[in-house]
Amino acid sequence: MEPSRKDAGIVDNQHVFAPNKLGDVAEPLMEVILLVQDFLQQSAERLPNKVALICNNKRLTYAEIETRANRLANSMIDHGVKRGDRVVIYMNNSVEVVVSIFAILKAGGVFVVVNPPQKSEKLAYILNNSSATALVADLCNFSQVSEVLENAGTLNFSILSDSNNSKVTIDSSSIYGQ
Repeated sequence: MEPSRKDAGIVDNQHVFAPNKLGDVAEPLMEVILLVQDFLQQSAERLPNKVALICNNKRLTYAEIETRANRLANSMIDHGVKRGDRVVIYMNNSVEVVVSIFAILKAGGVFVVVNPPQKSEKLAYILNNSSATALVADLCNFSQVSEVLENAGTLNFSILSDSNNSKVTIDSSSIYGQ
């Protein structure tokens, strides 16, 4: 089925259509629509050493983001994140937020970003009402996070990031008292 001019700009499962030079018949612009995480992977393959992210004094290349996101995504999958699961990110703006977003997408999850200045009651509300499976947070926000973990019934685990030391701790025992 060839799209008509009125269909220009319509995206279906395989094509993006735009008018040709004459403007009367739409033509496919690209065969495949990339997911965000696929764009990162292809960029890491094509331009591994190109700086992709600058935040404060930190710089990460496409390859570094890809490697970190893959490592975190694999950990999330190992801890039970499945396609469609919601993972809450409760972090200050940082490279770790970007890595976390890509990791969640790679694991098949849906990310929910919560601004750390929000009160712990708001975090608890979002965790419970989104049916979040996991929480990714900065260690610097641990006091707010620890207040809500015991009442966040759907969480399987939390991931605490120490952005100063580039360390990550995955904890399932604090949630279920194991």
